[in-house]
Amino acid sequence: MNVISLKDYAKNNNVSYEAIRQQVVRYKNELAGHVIKDGRQQFLDEEAVAFLDNKRQKNPIVIYQQDKDDRIKDLDERNSELLIKVSKLQEKIIAMQDEKMKIADKIAKVELLEERKTEAELELKETKEREKNVIQEKEALQRENELLISKKADVERKLEELTENLETTENIAQANEQEAARAKEEVRTITAELTTLKEQHEKLEQMTTLQFRKMKRAQKAAAKKQARAEKKRTRKK
Repeated sequence: MNVISLKDYAKNNNVSYEAIRQQVVRYKNELAGHVIKDGRQQFLDEEAVAFLDNKRQKNPIVIYQQDKDDRIKDLDERNSELLIKVSKLQEKIIAMQDEKMKIADKIAKVELLEERKTEAELELKETKEREKNVIQEKEALQRENELLISKKADVERKLEELTENLETTENIAQANEQEAARAKEEVRTITAELTTLKEQHEKLEQMTTLQFRKMKRAQKAAAKKQARAEKKRTRKK
């Protein structure tokens, strides 16, 4: 005996499974003994198939309408499922856009920190260059100071010689007053020059100390600025 499942019968006749199932229920008395159940599936024997074929030919509109309603219901359910999926996808897209904006903001902050770091590095480089120039100026001042010290020593030696000569001149002859006066005048001139040299020496020392302190303060400020920029950059990462 040949049998066919309700699902295959519906497929062969281009109608829905639900339409055939309802037909079987409607004509259960006529189909008694010709519908075979195997678990959850139902099968039709040859007589049942012939009976349903005959009914479909006599009333095709009802079968078509039922099948149409089932298809519409199935399409509505699928449409609802698709709408739910679309809604979820839209939520994901919005979430991704928000995340993208957050990432872009983080990138902008990192770029800003990098820019500040570069500025700090340039400033530190300039400070080191200024430090180098100050050191060179300090060395030049030191050389000039050494030259002044040497001149001061020469002047002191000359002053000592003139003082000795003056004493000798005063002891040898009082008649040579003009020579003594000239020697005294030279002593006063040398003394004034020595005083000027001392003042220049003190001024050079003050300028050297002031420039060195400025250089150290600028170097510390640049180092602190670079450290703050590096710390912010590390914290953002």
